[in-house]
Amino acid sequence: MIAPAHPVIDRLFASLPVTELWLPILFGGDRKYCCDEAAVIEIEGKIVSLATIAPNGEENSGEPTIVGLYTVEPHRELGYGRMVMIEAIERCIERGFQKIRIDVISIQARNLILTLPKHLLDRVDIHLVSQLIETLELVLGKSATGGGSGL
Repeated sequence: MIAPAHPVIDRLFASLPVTELWLPILFGGDRKYCCDEAAVIEIEGKIVSLATIAPNGEENSGEPTIVGLYTVEPHRELGYGRMVMIEAIERCIERGFQKIRIDVISIQARNLILTLPKHLLDRVDIHLVSQLIETLELVLGKSATGGGSGL
């Protein structure tokens, strides 16, 4: 389902414990406010996975971007992240975006993207933000790529 981004992000924040460290990273700065739509999966009225769309990119870069991909812990590795990513890319294509930028901060997200059908993969511009991953590992004292979430 495609929904307005801000209420969905607010509902996700409100439903998760404050110890969930990925959320401030995924939606910090203008990352929440630059998004206008989100591909969402809900189960029993609760958001379990979302991918957000920023039509003008982060900080108005002019590059349409999928800004955040997040799946709630007990629902990871069930294909929900892939489903919302596909729906978000398809929505970007419907909106006429030629290339869709994706800044990837986890190896799992990169691997997920690489499994997309070729016609969708051809439309994305993947940027692996490896320095951010290394910094997170230092700050968190553990593997930042092991959480199964984060784009």
